Amino acid sequence: MKRQVMTKTQLGAQLGMAWLLSCCLVAVSWADQKDLDAEVERYAKVFSGAGFGAKKQALHDLTWAGISDPRVYDPIEAQLLAGYQITDKDKTQVEQLSYLAKGLALSGNSKYKAPLDKVLAETPSKKLKKHVTTGLQRLPDYEKWNPIISANLDQAAPGRLGQARALNMLDSDVPELFRAGAKIVRKYFIDDDEMIAAVNASLLKNYQRNLDNKAQVDGVNHLIRTLGESGKSEYRVTLDNVSLSSNKKIAKYALKYAGYL
Repeated sequence: MKRQVMTKTQLGAQLGMAWLLSCCLVAVSWADQKDLDAEVERYAKVFSGAGFGAKKQALHDLTWAGISDPRVYDPIEAQLLAGYQITDKDKTQVEQLSYLAKGLALSGNSKYKAPLDKVLAETPSKKLKKHVTTGLQRLPDYEKWNPIISANLDQAAPGRLGQARALNMLDSDVPELFRAGAKIVRKYFIDDDEMIAAVNASLLKNYQRNLDNKAQVDGVNHLIRTLGESGKSEYRVTLDNVSLSSNKKIAKYALKYAGYL
């Protein structure tokens, strides 16, 4: 098949139109604030009384949710402070508290630094100390990241909070968030036409940026793979252009997945 390469004018026009579409997606229909409140209440209920399996899954889901509400994290803090005086012989308890300590960092709320510092200083468990240290290292990152992830979620279309969060991450200049957003779209929203249009726009915006940053390059490659696996031939021209990238890894990926279309 003959490769179709856009001129700079065509590329710029497509980029502008596609990115405008992606930026408008979250404003198509207004979500009720009750949706966000219900989400917070659901997490708060899990951490206040559910079994550890449910808590572990909730912590996974919170990783890129942008939620900082103390109603979610105060129960985690209480459990951590109630149980940290343990040794590494209590393997199950140490594992559970380690998850909670790292999970507390997802809040991005500096008020939880003091309890984490306390646990780090006083727990007899070396393993728990290790994971508390990880939590303390992550806390400042989430303090910066959560406002980006959660921006304008009250304007998301009903039932599309996940998509809105992913779009916020794709639109971020933070490589770690950009990569996470790209992964989320490929895993959960590859059959969503609006999200694939946003992927196309984000790829055109980002494939020539920060090419010395591993997270950025990984994010670009996830977008490339998403377009290829979407099966939407109209995006072949995008991948053909991206295959001309000066980054060999990106160029190779784009050429490979252009062949899928």
